[in-house]
Amino acid sequence: MCGICDQVPLHSLAEATIDVASSSATETSQQIIKWQNQTNNPELKNAISQCPTPYNEAIADLKEAKEKITSGDYVALQRAAVDASIKFHACEEKFEDTPPDTSPLCGTSSELAAISSILIAIFEILAKLYG
Repeated sequence: MCGICDQVPLHSLAEATIDVASSSATETSQQIIKWQNQTNNPELKNAISQCPTPYNEAIADLKEAKEKITSGDYVALQRAAVDASIKFHACEEKFEDTPPDTSPLCGTSSELAAISSILIAIFEILAKLYG
């Protein structure tokens, strides 16, 4: 292996994955207030109202990961991806007490948690290879 040249495809994949997750999370966070104002269901309104903070924190985690992608600190990058995944999942959990299929966020939160899992795997590979 030639070191940094082997890392480039994984770095590029990680950056692209972070971009997709950040874009989706940002779009969703902008929709949260709209969804909250569109429902008359108090349980759903309450669940939605608890999602902006975790989403904004997850977006910050992804931004931090993007800034540090070339640092070589793959443990910190894994931690940022895990934190983002936990925060997306935390939003999803807010809907456990609402009727099934009422959350406009469950699908998106699940997808973002899955994307974060991809990032975790990429950073784990990089850590094993170059850490």
